[in-house]
Amino acid sequence: MKKITLFLIALVTSFSFLAQDTSEILWKIGASDIDLTIHQGDTVIWTWSDSGEHNVLSFPDSEEFFKSNDMTGLGETFSHKFTKIGDFSFRCTFHPQTMFGTIHVRVLGIEDEERKKLSIYPNPVFNHLNISSPIKIEKISITNVSGRKVLERSIHADKINIDMSNYRNGMYFIQIESNAKKHTYRIIKK
Repeated sequence: MKKITLFLIALVTSFSFLAQDTSEILWKIGASDIDLTIHQGDTVIWTWSDSGEHNVLSFPDSEEFFKSNDMTGLGETFSHKFTKIGDFSFRCTFHPQTMFGTIHVRVLGIEDEERKKLSIYPNPVFNHLNISSPIKIEKISITNVSGRKVLERSIHADKINIDMSNYRNGMYFIQIESNAKKHTYRIIKK
């Protein structure tokens, strides 16, 4: 009986290790527009692939905070295991215009239908940004690449129009909350 119990424990443990993966991001100047989807429990490793000084920092309102030390040197690494489900934007504080991205953490094997049906247009946006969702959007926030929130609103609507004509040109991250879920999208203002 003892051998069977030990065998079952070993078997279950080995399956849980198989379910977790590691993804690598080559972190260097110009490593913009990183868009990576992983599963809950997976680890992401950022590998410095140039000799510049860099770091990795999640945005301040992120539900899962992660931050590396400031490091210089080819081959330096920082890793983070993602335990929460959601969309987590990050950047290098030394080069926020050219080193940024988003990690999408999902439950293994489950598609997020709400995210697929949500529509944000036009992107790039010139004056007005339109958002259309199959369910009511509860809250919306827009953050610039420096991590500063430029808009935060509680909204209970499925269609939204945001006047961005006075925003500076550049990249922004828009976070949409509905049904206790947060999704982050990247938009460009021209």
